Amino acid sequence: MILYCDVGIYDEALFRKFYTSLIPGGRLVIVDKFGSEKGLSHPSRAHWALLAALSGSAPKERNAEDVRSMLRIVGFKEPSVAELPGVTSRWSIGWTRIVARV
Repeated sequence: MILYCDVGIYDEALFRKFYTSLIPGGRLVIVDKFGSEKGLSHPSRAHWALLAALSGSAPKERNAEDVRSMLRIVGFKEPSVAELPGVTSRWSIGWTRIVARV
């Protein structure tokens, strides 16, 4: 199993490395805060998008469906998306889990 948590960098090349690193039946679990629409950051991630814009790089904001599509393209089977319940504070709200199998 690979746990990829709160990193925010998602691309097909990275997912290919994950895919080839896992044995058949292995799982990739991604936990992050995704924006609700393509190109939008989750409100708690707006500062990262601002810093990227100020540094001259174009932020590549992905929503959960974008990540799910990339996982399918790479070969992962049946990626599932689920919102994680908030526990007790505003910092624990808005987390999403994506699970995909080799």
